[in-house]
Amino acid sequence: RPPHLADPLPKRLEAAYFVLGQLLGYAVAHASPLPLDLASAFLRGVLGRGAPACDPLDELEQMDAAEARSLRAVATMPAEAVPGLCLTFAVEETAARVGSAPGGSGFVTLTTETREVPLRGCSIDQTPTTPVTATNRDAYVRLRAAHQVARVACSAAARAARAGFAELVPPERLRRLFSTAEAALLVGGEMATAIRRRMLRQQATLREKVNRDK
Repeated sequence: RPPHLADPLPKRLEAAYFVLGQLLGYAVAHASPLPLDLASAFLRGVLGRGAPACDPLDELEQMDAAEARSLRAVATMPAEAVPGLCLTFAVEETAARVGSAPGGSGFVTLTTETREVPLRGCSIDQTPTTPVTATNRDAYVRLRAAHQVARVACSAAARAARAGFAELVPPERLRRLFSTAEAALLVGGEMATAIRRRMLRQQATLREKVNRDK
């Protein structure tokens, strides 16, 4: 996944992600997969596709295995231990803001911004101050994983790459010709790897069936 960068992106970074999108579009248009290890959430953002078909916790694991393990621990720990974590339906988001150094030297500055935001998709009963308990921890785990995945899919980097991608593969053509899975196969990355494994398993199963029927 791209690093968490503050929105809007500096012009030079925005241009770089635009070019990345053009490269991905070229890969799709010419059926020439690139050797890129893209997170599924970022790829969906580039394709302009909606929510993941799989468990958001699985997508989060591609990008941040440590956070995914922590959330799974919250979901499975003894009920009496959950209140001691002091969690709420909020998350601290840290983003890097890239700026220009004074004096026109061409160097950049990097500052970090941290803010607490409510988890996306919370109900009326799940406010940023609502404590996580054994009763609502499953909702917390699901919402937090989905929040982190959506943060990447909806990022300024994904939007810039989508604009470049659309120059090579217009959105209407993409919708007409390719499913998300098919586009992922053409682009490469984590999603494509999973799809290839599934296709290989299906082919092996089919071969076994044909051999048995002979």
